[in-house]
Amino acid sequence: MMGKESMILILEDCATDAELVERELRKGGIAFVANRVETEAGFTEALRKSVPDLVLADYRLGSFDGLNALALLRSSCPDVPFVLISGVAGEELAIEALTKGAADYVLKDRIYRLVPAVKQALELAERRRAERAARETERKFFALTETLPAVVFVHQEGKFLYLNPVAERILGYSSAELMAMNFWDVIHPHHRDLVRARGLARQRGGDVPARYEFPIVTRGGEIRWLDCTATQVEFDGNPAILGSAFDVTDQRRVEEALRASKERFASFMQHLPGASWMKDLAGRYVYANETAEKILHTALGELLGRRDDEIFPTPTAALFQENDRLAAGGKCVESIEPLPQADGLHHSIVRRFPIPGKDGTPVLLGGVAFDITEQLRAEEALRQSERRFRLLVEAVPDFIFRLREDGAILDFKAPKDADLSAETKAQLGKALLELAPSRLVEPTRYYLEETLQAGEVHSFEFQFPFRQQMRDFEARVTVCGAKEVLAIVRDVTERKRLEAEVIEISARERRRIGHDLHDGLGQYLAGIAVKAKLLSQKARRPAQQRSRSGPQPGARSRPRRTRIQRPGPRPANPGPRDRRPFSCLLRSGLCPGSGSRQPLRRSATLSHRPGGDQ
Repeated sequence: MMGKESMILILEDCATDAELVERELRKGGIAFVANRVETEAGFTEALRKSVPDLVLADYRLGSFDGLNALALLRSSCPDVPFVLISGVAGEELAIEALTKGAADYVLKDRIYRLVPAVKQALELAERRRAERAARETERKFFALTETLPAVVFVHQEGKFLYLNPVAERILGYSSAELMAMNFWDVIHPHHRDLVRARGLARQRGGDVPARYEFPIVTRGGEIRWLDCTATQVEFDGNPAILGSAFDVTDQRRVEEALRASKERFASFMQHLPGASWMKDLAGRYVYANETAEKILHTALGELLGRRDDEIFPTPTAALFQENDRLAAGGKCVESIEPLPQADGLHHSIVRRFPIPGKDGTPVLLGGVAFDITEQLRAEEALRQSERRFRLLVEAVPDFIFRLREDGAILDFKAPKDADLSAETKAQLGKALLELAPSRLVEPTRYYLEETLQAGEVHSFEFQFPFRQQMRDFEARVTVCGAKEVLAIVRDVTERKRLEAEVIEISARERRRIGHDLHDGLGQYLAGIAVKAKLLSQKARRPAQQRSRSGPQPGARSRPRRTRIQRPGPRPANPGPRDRRPFSCLLRSGLCPGSGSRQPLRRSATLSHRPGGDQ
């Protein structure tokens, strides 16, 4: 039977009859292993220990008979065939046995029928087991597909033959709509031809990938991605495709987000202006960015997998390892660490910190370092500049106030000779408007507001009692910050005194120059009058002579022009005109009447008419 020995349970209280049955079965070529029992208890125990392939039972067994055994077998092992063997003939018994589920009924005096009956019973049992197994497999298949969070499908020649309920939820179509569609109708147009070709080729036994991903378009127009696995099966005697497709849309989004996150992390680390690294708890580098190569002055290939004492000089490595030890204890360690470079000693600000695992204990050590060598140099230069500026400010002989918009004194500096060092700190925080005399409150407030609003420099002068005398001061106010002004106050008493002296001397000189100018001008005008009289007399003489002789006949009378030139030679090139003030000319003797004998270089053209005076 089916190439294997069958397990046959024989219920017979007569050993001779049992041997006869076994001999007959072997003659018929049936391979089997027999287990004989005689009582009800033995029969029940045998069924409990193992399920036989066939039960052969005698009808009469004393207090226990074959029909009772059949009832016990049907209650515990309904698929095991039962053949009743009896020495009692009767149609009623045979009908009763077959009605209660016996596979056949054989009379002992017709033992030749036993082999065909046994073979038929074993084949029936095999079919029953196969059908039961198929039903069980089908039950398990549907139980699995109904609960599996994936589309399970069977298609043949492109048409769906089966779809589980998840397909409706993922695809958005009803089961009836999907059954009327080709499987490729739900595939995204960009992948439709590929998926169709692979599906049909797999059904024909072609060599195509058993698993791959593709997008589908739901009834609502949403694009989702499926991870599909399929294989060839037989359905109703013809090749078909059985497959499952998991919705991996969310997974792909997570993977895409993770990939983007990794890319951002890599880009961040690449462009980070500082070194960044991670070490395991043994101190070996497991990650470092490109900047670490520059700051640590070590190539990544030489850095990864190695400890500090294998890379750096002993003092440097010892410092790094000590700070790593503190960080491994759960502390965040920040320090400024020196590191020799090709261009000299560089300093970096380094922060080391533990990276905990899921249980909260450190599994890695992280570190970042920024080269602050240039910053330290700049800070030192700034300190030197501030020191020089402070010395310069202290040397300025002025009062300097830094004021808030409400007039509060934020900073104050007095000249060294003012001897106000003890009062400087006491003035800080006080309002300048409260310290100033009442007559200076309004001007001070006005210039504070104007300076802050206009952003321009304003200056004003005022008087203030200082060192037991009233002194003059000049204040210049300018913006120096957000809602802050700087007021520079200078003692201008001495300047004002000098200005008064200059004004007095200037007035005195103006009076003297005016007096000298008046005397010189009088002399000049007198000289002009004398010379004019002489010229007039000289001009009359030719006129008197012409009047005595009379005019010539036919002659036309016309005016004569006489050029009178003052004594002294005229230079060929008189040169540029003297532009000095008239008072200076008087004092230098270049003007008539100034006591100089130098002739005046000037020409005049006079016009003469008959009978007229020049």
